[in-house]
Amino acid sequence: MSLTADRVTAALGPGIVELAGEVFPPWLEALVAELEAARYLLEPLPDRPGTPLSDLESTPYPGWFGQVVGVHTPAGTPAEQTRAALRARKTSTRGRPAAIIAAVKATLTGPSQVLLMERYDGRAYQVRVVTYTAQTPDPAATLRAALSEKPVGIVLTLVVANGQSYAATTAEGKTYAQHTATGRSYAQRSMVTGA
Repeated sequence: MSLTADRVTAALGPGIVELAGEVFPPWLEALVAELEAARYLLEPLPDRPGTPLSDLESTPYPGWFGQVVGVHTPAGTPAEQTRAALRARKTSTRGRPAAIIAAVKATLTGPSQVLLMERYDGRAYQVRVVTYTAQTPDPAATLRAALSEKPVGIVLTLVVANGQSYAATTAEGKTYAQHTATGRSYAQRSMVTGA
């Protein structure tokens, strides 16, 4: 019998087991079979701290483990290949604004301008990343790069804006006072989207 079935049997006591007869052990084994997998994942490891669910070397689900720390591997990737990708990944900077910006910049061309706003729109756990159309040849790749560095639980939005640079704003010939009289800050003007 499995360890889980043994524990249930011990908790019920010998009297119940005797009354149930010979059908009891296979019935109990079938009943707790699904719990056995969970027990394995949550039982402490004998030789080091943690459980198989939280230990890269013993988890049967390294793909799930990778999602928690930001390493996305395609479905069907062999477990050992996923573990190797996780071991090679430097996670000490993951989730920090500089890491997100660096990942995004690697997908851009030209001056590679990236604007990252945390707590966007006053909402906790919201991050907005803005790049400019002329510098973003593949927005899908840029989004994947940003998401690869995003911490778990954060909602990240990528905006590829036509935008206005400082040079474009000053070329309109308006003074700073005239621009601010419109009620839009430079940050708002620099994220103009659409055609």
